[in-house]
Amino acid sequence: MSVRKSDRGKERGERGLLIGGLIFAGLILFFFIFRIDGYTVTGNYHASDTEIIEYVMQGPFSYNTVFLAMSYNDREVDDSFIEKISVDMKSTHTIEVRVTEKKLIGSVFYNGSYWYFDTRGIVRIRSDFGEADYREHLAGKSFSEIRAAAAKNAAAESGTTGSAGTAGLAAESAGTDAGTAGTANGAEASAAGAAGSSNSAAGTTNGSGDGTADAAGRTAAGSDNASGPLRKGNGNYIPVVTGLSFSAVSVGQPLAVLFTNVFPGLRELKKYVDEGGYEPDSVEYTLDGEMVLIFGGITVNIGSFTEIEEELYVMNNILPSLEGQSGILHMENYDGSSNRLIFSKNEKNS
Repeated sequence: MSVRKSDRGKERGERGLLIGGLIFAGLILFFFIFRIDGYTVTGNYHASDTEIIEYVMQGPFSYNTVFLAMSYNDREVDDSFIEKISVDMKSTHTIEVRVTEKKLIGSVFYNGSYWYFDTRGIVRIRSDFGEADYREHLAGKSFSEIRAAAAKNAAAESGTTGSAGTAGLAAESAGTDAGTAGTANGAEASAAGAAGSSNSAAGTTNGSGDGTADAAGRTAAGSDNASGPLRKGNGNYIPVVTGLSFSAVSVGQPLAVLFTNVFPGLRELKKYVDEGGYEPDSVEYTLDGEMVLIFGGITVNIGSFTEIEEELYVMNNILPSLEGQSGILHMENYDGSSNRLIFSKNEKNS
């Protein structure tokens, strides 16, 4: 009787070992068959493919296609720019990582940082890097290299500014002496001085800190170079916007600008560029709240309309014919019914 019980126990033990061995072999086979050896990343604009993959493939089972596909299904991510990540299994050995970035439409430079805001104008992110920096990073540069290059450029610009400042003081001194000698023109000089003070005050209200009082006027005056090749938007377009007036910026708070048309206009501009429109070199606002787009030597005065979708469509059709020229395309008075738009060609390039 005891022998039979012993045999049954032995059989159960052998069966258990066999099942355990099969399960173990199945797990090994499972992780071998579904082991990742290739990937694609889409939707990333501020982080490189390598950074996204390094973020996703963390943990003991992160190299398994099935595990990652189950773990990342519109998974929210604690990142400055990324909202969520999804992983799709394309084959037993390859995955596709889909990145959804936060819906940002622009940034401003203030107090040494870039402040990114959303469609409602609420500041979401403070960063040490602007869009040009992120593009260089995606092209292969590390952030330390970008930061070092920026510091070097800042030092060079500081030296140039210092020389210009010395020249400016000398000119101011000369102007004072001339004003003292020419008392007959004192009233005219006083009026000019008042106008200069007014312009200076206007420049300091620019929260971006670049002293741009009138973007359209400055660009028109200094745009001597003919426009270069137009480039199409190829991703999540987020311009650095200049010319906006504000006194303070903080994350989580709306950017307190003077004109309500700013954010709807930037939202339409972003949509236009993201859908394959021409990407401006810069986006500026005048003191009157009018949007100005710069494409090399071409300045486009969009105006202050809240709905600019049609204007951007018309501009998109006109820009190719202006390539290689320099001047101002006036669209600030465009009403949708006029077929004639004025292009003021720069005289130095006519």
